[in-house]
Amino acid sequence: SSSFSKLLTKKDLSRRPTFIDPFLLACNTRNAKYAGSAAVCLQRLVIIRGLPKSRLKDVLDAFNACT
Repeated sequence: SSSFSKLLTKKDLSRRPTFIDPFLLACNTRNAKYAGSAAVCLQRLVIIRGLPKSRLKDVLDAFNACT
């Protein structure tokens, strides 16, 4: 049941494209503390495929802003 609830959460997240906006904003602040934490969160979302496909370009742009 635990993996089932994780699957539901992942699907729920990928259906809500605006939930990643705070992470994108944090990356664009160029503040090392905020950007670093946001980049880690976004990387984890990429790994579990929890990102909306419509926002992948925004996430790539945010990763570029973090560097």
